[in-house]
Amino acid sequence: MKKREGWFLIGGVSIAIAMLGYALFVHSPYLGKRLIDTLKARFWHTVTEKKAPILPLRGVVLDEKNTSLSLTQRIYKLWLADDALDNRTFCNLLKRLEQAVPIRLGVKAAYNRHRNRHPNGYESFTVLSYGVAQKQIKEIENILTDPPFKLKKSVFQFELSGERIIYPYKDCLTPYLGLTRKALRGNYTYRKGVSGLQGYYDKRLSALSIKKRRQNLHLYVSIPWQKELEKELDLFKKEKHLREAMGVIIDPKNFHIKALASSNRYNPNRLSRKDKKNTEIHAVLYLFEIGDWITPLKNHLPFGFYEKSGIDLLYERSFPNKNITDIKKFKVNFMQLLKAYTAIYSGGKIASPHLADTSRLNAIKQVLAKEEADKIKSKLSNFFTSMQHQKLLIEQKDKNLSAHILIQPITREDKEYLKAYFLIKDETPSRL
Repeated sequence: MKKREGWFLIGGVSIAIAMLGYALFVHSPYLGKRLIDTLKARFWHTVTEKKAPILPLRGVVLDEKNTSLSLTQRIYKLWLADDALDNRTFCNLLKRLEQAVPIRLGVKAAYNRHRNRHPNGYESFTVLSYGVAQKQIKEIENILTDPPFKLKKSVFQFELSGERIIYPYKDCLTPYLGLTRKALRGNYTYRKGVSGLQGYYDKRLSALSIKKRRQNLHLYVSIPWQKELEKELDLFKKEKHLREAMGVIIDPKNFHIKALASSNRYNPNRLSRKDKKNTEIHAVLYLFEIGDWITPLKNHLPFGFYEKSGIDLLYERSFPNKNITDIKKFKVNFMQLLKAYTAIYSGGKIASPHLADTSRLNAIKQVLAKEEADKIKSKLSNFFTSMQHQKLLIEQKDKNLSAHILIQPITREDKEYLKAYFLIKDETPSRL
């Protein structure tokens, strides 16, 4: 009996070791490599000369005139030998460096050199600073090597450690620009898009090849139009006491989005806990019954209410309308509705609305005769006026929200565009 129990124990331990090996060296090989490097440094004190893995920077997000909406920087760690300075000089150095770089909190708080082992095996180096930008390295070298410190270059070093993203326009184009999250690969920290346009970019484009990840992402968005629309929505929200005001300007000729804005924005440079509720993109998440908005379209089949709008944003939500017999009960999101009406202003052609130029052909299909589309278009101005006070019900788990949709054609730079608003209120209407 004891022999059998022994075999069971050996078998169980073998399975556990096999599963651990699979997790470390097959499923997540970077974890296994880091474990081996740690064991070598701790028990064998080996010094490996391998550099930190240098991954390609993510592409910069640009508007139509090549204005940067996001800048990606490589960042470095600053290491200093523990015996390079006496305590008093070391404290003076920290005070001097604080003006140029973020000093590591543990070092700054205690004013003491914590003996953290360098990942390459050095035992007597301390990290003074994380997040040193490449353009700061020369300035910091001058501080370290010039009087009064006069350090030799052999007692300090900069190690490439990752990337960070800076948003020069702060809250502009959020939440549609999307969030990024830190991810680790080896000793290298990089940013990965998890929502919105940046999530779409990472999942759909950079997944194709490393070369794609280096490419910039060019938007059709105009920053002046975007900023103007954001100010307008901020005013709407304040005057009408709204939960959120959203707006879009789209070019009917090619379905390029020139501006897409929300009153509920956040600064991605400093994302706080209270901003979490504003990170969702309600223009493609909120569903409502289409009601009388379907009336001018008559034959609904060409307008894609059975599928997503196809906008290049992650997590668009749609409803299985094929199971509904009453077309006024169809549930759609804001971008699906706008796509249908953009098709009327395009002369009966339809395509997916797009924020970014991905060098992929956006298939434009003729789904309605131009004569018929122009006939509907001639009646839409009066129709939009009659619909601007009609409430739409958005069903939520915690409460019901009501919304108004306003659509109007506008002329900019001698071209016709379609401008639409989606205005959300905090209230529970008795009926639509």
